[in-house]
Amino acid sequence: MYQILIADDEKGYCDLLEKSINRMEGFHVVGKAYDGERAAQLAEELHPDILITDINMPKLSGLDLLRRVQVVDPNM
Repeated sequence: MYQILIADDEKGYCDLLEKSINRMEGFHVVGKAYDGERAAQLAEELHPDILITDINMPKLSGLDLLRRVQVVDPNM
């Protein structure tokens, strides 16, 4: 089962994406974050297989988030 972390500042989009992903066999959303800083914290705690992120987010952009999590888990 692939574990997924969703990061987007639009809560409605995160919720819709979570519902869609959780309906798919073999995938499960383990966390959601509405800003880049919280997403980085969750990535370090949960070590998901996949990170889905928005580029423009408060506190830490999606690109900066990707750079940060690559240090923690380059396979994410």
